[in-house]
Amino acid sequence: MCGRFAQFSKISVLEEFFEAETFVNTDTPFYNAAPGHELLAVIYRDGKRRMGRLRWGLVPFWAKDEKIGYKMINARIETIDKKTSFKNAFASKRCIIPADGFFEWKKKGSKKKPYYFHSPESNPLAFAGIWESWTRADGSKLFTFSIITTSAKGTARDVHDRMPVILPLSTLSEWLMGKGDAPNDQAGHGNLATSKAFLEKVRITQLNCFAVSQHVNSTKNNDLSCIEEIANV
Repeated sequence: MCGRFAQFSKISVLEEFFEAETFVNTDTPFYNAAPGHELLAVIYRDGKRRMGRLRWGLVPFWAKDEKIGYKMINARIETIDKKTSFKNAFASKRCIIPADGFFEWKKKGSKKKPYYFHSPESNPLAFAGIWESWTRADGSKLFTFSIITTSAKGTARDVHDRMPVILPLSTLSEWLMGKGDAPNDQAGHGNLATSKAFLEKVRITQLNCFAVSQHVNSTKNNDLSCIEEIANV
């Protein structure tokens, strides 16, 4: 799974890197982003990539309680097109989650040791995600997302059996609009099996990795020390 990641690049940097318009004016660095946080995401709408904040933890449009989102932080690629919670968003509400890196924990005896994964070039990563809009009883809207995960390969496989689906920049439009579909005002409604195969084919697996301190274990901690390398002992 992916239960924690970092998103600290400045909005201006992400706007240029992902070629997206943004409606967010305040930089809020997350060195230890956790479910429930309001984080930057890129969607496709009105012929443009647009970047705004969504809450991490998907709340399906039919849900009775928004707390269900804490159980919906990841969508497994193997079942995303079959799960009632995810298949609607997978077909029509796709997004990209910018990330500077992500964390996984490796079991070592009775303990778990945290590791930080990032791009070899230290560029932002593009997580494939899905989003939803949910209406509260008072009529206000809640916008949420889930990160798509798959079996770990490359460096990540030595630490954990799952990892986020990370997309190359050249494939972002295909993902957001639907592979093989014409662009429209949201995402494409393509063949979901084709979309799953597309994600598996193009995903990035080569990442750099190093050990970090137990400081990252607490979601209350949100500072540079969360991503500082320590001796791997």
